[in-house]
Amino acid sequence: MSIAVSTAVCPSRILFGLTAGMCGILMVVAALIGFEIVGDTTIFVRVGLALVCCGFAFFAYCRALAQSKTGYLIHISGLGQIRVSRAKNINKTPAEWKILRADEQGEVVQLLPVSTLWTSLMILHFHHADKHTSRIVILPDALSDSDSKADRWANFSALLVSLRWALRHQTAEYAQPEKSI
Repeated sequence: MSIAVSTAVCPSRILFGLTAGMCGILMVVAALIGFEIVGDTTIFVRVGLALVCCGFAFFAYCRALAQSKTGYLIHISGLGQIRVSRAKNINKTPAEWKILRADEQGEVVQLLPVSTLWTSLMILHFHHADKHTSRIVILPDALSDSDSKADRWANFSALLVSLRWALRHQTAEYAQPEKSI
């Protein structure tokens, strides 16, 4: 069995909905604090806490909105090499996405061991050649290879197995002590 997988990862609607819901709840908390429905502190403390809550909610929503416009193409070779490309124009089909990087193959990245690989959630931490790290959150609804729910789960499972294999072999390779001559 080959672990080679190529998939397009669209922004997750579920993740955006959860983030928007969290921001809404934070705004309700800000209103409860600001109008002295909860707590009995001075007006300056209440207004300050309400503004901080509103600021966090606004920041989280704007960040989620910005991330909802970026897609990724993930390619895993049969040997476990991982390439990631950021894409724009994601309103089109993944075949029509315009790659943001000059190389069409994507940038070779290393999957870090702190990545979370669960059966219904992946939080991938990548180390790039230019020494920076990036993070991609993938839920099963983010895979855009097909419209069928069963096919999405199959694609998600295939990506999960490939990433687990790549991570296991990467960490085994780096855990071996160097041989001295």
